[in-house]
Amino acid sequence: HNVAEVRHSLSLGVNLVFSMATAFVFGTFMGSAAFSSKPLAVVCGLVCAVGILLVESWLFIIREQRLERMKT
Repeated sequence: HNVAEVRHSLSLGVNLVFSMATAFVFGTFMGSAAFSSKPLAVVCGLVCAVGILLVESWLFIIREQRLERMKT
């Protein structure tokens, strides 16, 4: 049971890191296409990374609430 929890936590962490990295690269690419300024492209990447962090956090909270309801 403990190994399953560790594996689940590790899976969530790795998923979050890769999602944020992908969102940053996507945002930077789109920012560089939209703006000629490199700092603005990086800001777009950061905005996308923070946005995906918020979405992933929201999904995590929803998932945990559903698991709690199923336990009771």
